[in-house]
Amino acid sequence: MAMDAVGHFMGLGPLAFMLGSPHSIGGFEAHGLALILGVLIYRSHRSQERRASHWLALVVHALLGGSNLLFWSSFQQLGVIPIGIVTTFLHAVFVVLNATCVARTGK
Repeated sequence: MAMDAVGHFMGLGPLAFMLGSPHSIGGFEAHGLALILGVLIYRSHRSQERRASHWLALVVHALLGGSNLLFWSSFQQLGVIPIGIVTTFLHAVFVVLNATCVARTGK
C-alpha cells in the first residue's frame, strides 16, 4: 500500500510510473484488503480455529495467485514482470504450505 501511494502521489519507488494514474486506486485497495485479510487470518490462527484459518489462507492465496496468472498481461503492460513472477511464485508456495497444514490438522 505504501508503494502504491508513494508511486501515485510522489512518482517514487518501484511504482513511480503510476504517478497520478487513475489505476492506482485498484492496487491500493487490493493491497489494503490483502493486509486486512492477513491480520484476520493471523488472529484466527491463534485461536482454536487453526484448520479454518489455513483453509482461508489457502483460498486467498489461490485467488491472488490465480488472478496474477489470469491478468498476466497487466504485468507485461506495466513492465513489472519480475514483480509478477515473485508474487505469483510466493502465492503458490503459500497455497502448498497451507494445504499441507490443512491435511495435517485432519478433521
